[in-house]
Amino acid sequence: MDDKANLTKYVCEDCGLAFWADAGDDPRFCPFCERALIKPAK
Repeated sequence: MDDKANLTKYVCEDCGLAFWADAGDDPRFCPFCERALIKPAK
């Protein structure tokens, strides 16, 4: 089983750090600075 199959890369619009999260989680805030709304990386 590939654990990364459902992961999506997100980038914080505020601090610029990137992280991976499950696509179904739809994270709203950066886990590093906890302030900015985030968007999927392109």
